[in-house]
Amino acid sequence: MKKNVKIGLFIVVVITICAVIYMNANAPIDVETVTLAKSDMVMDFKETAVISSEQTEIYASDYPAKVLDMADAGSKVKKDAVLYTLDTAELEKKKREIELQIEVLKGQKDMTSGGFYTDKQQDGADAYYDNQIEILNMTLKDLDEKIAHAVVKAPFDGVITNVYVKSGAYVNTGAPVLEFASTEKGNLVATCDVLSSQVTALEEKQTVKLTENSDNDAKTYDGEIQRIADCGTKRLSSLGLEEQKFTVTITAPALDDLSIGSDIDAVFETMHLKDKLTLPKTAVFKRDGKDAVWIVKEDALAIKDIELGVDTDYDYEVLSGLAMGDIIVVNADNENLTEGKRVK
Repeated sequence: MKKNVKIGLFIVVVITICAVIYMNANAPIDVETVTLAKSDMVMDFKETAVISSEQTEIYASDYPAKVLDMADAGSKVKKDAVLYTLDTAELEKKKREIELQIEVLKGQKDMTSGGFYTDKQQDGADAYYDNQIEILNMTLKDLDEKIAHAVVKAPFDGVITNVYVKSGAYVNTGAPVLEFASTEKGNLVATCDVLSSQVTALEEKQTVKLTENSDNDAKTYDGEIQRIADCGTKRLSSLGLEEQKFTVTITAPALDDLSIGSDIDAVFETMHLKDKLTLPKTAVFKRDGKDAVWIVKEDALAIKDIELGVDTDYDYEVLSGLAMGDIIVVNADNENLTEGKRVK
């Protein structure tokens, strides 16, 4: 009797376990799904651009001199304000010496006109002194021009972007003194370097999304590609890899309000397709060499072969096999997915 009871209890336990296993196996599973709809497909990339001026000049010294009253780098300067002054003491001294030489020559010329020479000799003497005086007068004119330009003024509103010498230092002829950039309207641009593999998708006059990041908020506005460099330059990436990059110049009216040297984010679109049926890349898997997805029909899973078109970083374009309104499982690598399985 006891033996029969034990056998009966064992059968009940086995039946219960089998029932639980069966119920679990056939219970609806919880999966993330998406209902297919049409949307725009966009591919883009972001670069950091730097604000600079299209009108930038480097000033150099016309003669060896001491630099006086040099403005500081980063200073904003109005038109006609003094950028720096060159010491003219040596020029003034040389000018006085030449003026004295001219007076001496004029006196010597007068002395030769006392009738001591023949007409031919006199003509020769006069020509000699006149030539020497003319040469010295040309030198005087050059000195006067240098003295007149010793005080260098800003030709337009701008900012001093670089200073190569300090006040009190001596510079040689042709040595750079400072760099000055215009901040007048229309002169500020944003430039960035773009990989050769990406620049081929860009073209002049293409719209660029610019984002100015500040402490308060992010301002976004449209810019336009003004030009793309004809040739690239090789540069090292942050990983130490050699890359070929092309400089892209962007214009936008809003750039006039920014500071030279500041950064701005530039987003370039390389593809924009409107009203395309799309699905997440994570929903696609391979079956017998074909692309397929898990589709939900009448609360049960089924596999559907599909044909795909272009893709972005996250989505595929659906060419055939699916339609708007179809419900697709988002994550195709879920191990619990089987055909006919019911879903919640």
